[in-house]
Amino acid sequence: EFPAESSVGTMAEQNPLWNSSSPLVFLMDSPSKLSFKDMEAKGWGKVRLVDATGKPLNAENAPQTPFEKNAIAALRRGESYFEEIAGDGDRRTLRAATVVPAVMPACVTCHPSVKEGQLLGSLVYELPVR
Repeated sequence: EFPAESSVGTMAEQNPLWNSSSPLVFLMDSPSKLSFKDMEAKGWGKVRLVDATGKPLNAENAPQTPFEKNAIAALRRGESYFEEIAGDGDRRTLRAATVVPAVMPACVTCHPSVKEGQLLGSLVYELPVR
């Protein structure tokens, strides 16, 4: 199910090409989220897509944790990677964030607030340290 609204208005208001039943939208969103859920189910860690534009198409993609907010700030400053180790002993977790740039003109179709090559967001990983 795809959201009809976000913190910056409806998808149609943001981009007239948006259609929640569009196969393109399904293909862009669903495989990655299915992979993320599968990784977590197998105990391999968590992955989340986090917006860096300040105008997320889906409000749940906005930075939520202090780590995500610090990571996005670092990536906006030009860093390509941000990490921290959290917890103690066998509860240690590596938190890492990598850049998700607008890599092709099609990215700008759904994200009109950025230009090709600019930062769109981050993949944030939480991996158990064993």
